[in-house]
Amino acid sequence: WAEDLDKDGKAELIIWDSFPLTAEGSMAEFGLIAWVYRVNPDETFTLDWNLTRRMAGELAEAYRLPLQPDRWKLQKVRNLIAQELEKFASEKKRKN
Repeated sequence: WAEDLDKDGKAELIIWDSFPLTAEGSMAEFGLIAWVYRVNPDETFTLDWNLTRRMAGELAEAYRLPLQPDRWKLQKVRNLIAQELEKFASEKKRKN
């Protein structure tokens, strides 16, 4: 996926990945994360930590959106995924 996340006129490459909450988790206990890469003039890619962390924060917000009341077990898992994403998003910003 490509999108100009920072509005600089150049699209960044976004690669979606998943992560488990636990080593033995079911598929319902996996969260999504988006890794954001800048496209360099020499056609190589550099991971953009700041944009990746910003995307993690946005995903955490989405995971916290309430589900139907009868889906409380899934909501609990989604809240744990959101916590992991928020922890990652709030880590010290790195220089690109």
